[in-house]
Amino acid sequence: MSIRHAFAAALKRLRGRQNLLQQQLSSTVSQSHISQLEAGKTSPTLEASQKIAEALAVHPASLVIVTFAARDNLSPREILRLAEEELESLGLLDELVQREEPSDHPVTTKSLRTRQHVQALKAKGLRQTDVVRELGIARSTVARHWS
Repeated sequence: MSIRHAFAAALKRLRGRQNLLQQQLSSTVSQSHISQLEAGKTSPTLEASQKIAEALAVHPASLVIVTFAARDNLSPREILRLAEEELESLGLLDELVQREEPSDHPVTTKSLRTRQHVQALKAKGLRQTDVVRELGIARSTVARHWS
């Protein structure tokens, strides 16, 4: 079974277990989107999956577990057991996973430095042409960072 159809089956199962209508899930995701998801015509984003799980009053991981149980024709308990074994073997089962702050791209860092230099020279009263000569950069670059 494809992951798309497995998600459809999981969503229908969880919604049915809670006696909820598609419209009752549509406070965060449109009813037509829920319908398309349950028909297996589209796949959800992670954000949509999270919103759907919240509307179902379950943890997003539960929705994913039921999805993969449907796909693999296993019980959710078996999927949990497999995941637990894998995470244990990786040494991640009891470890907190810290979010890494995105590092600045070198081009972004260079651009920020250029802007700071341009602004500092502007504050000293230099004209754009003076800044071009002082920093040895293109006039268009100075103009972009001028205001």
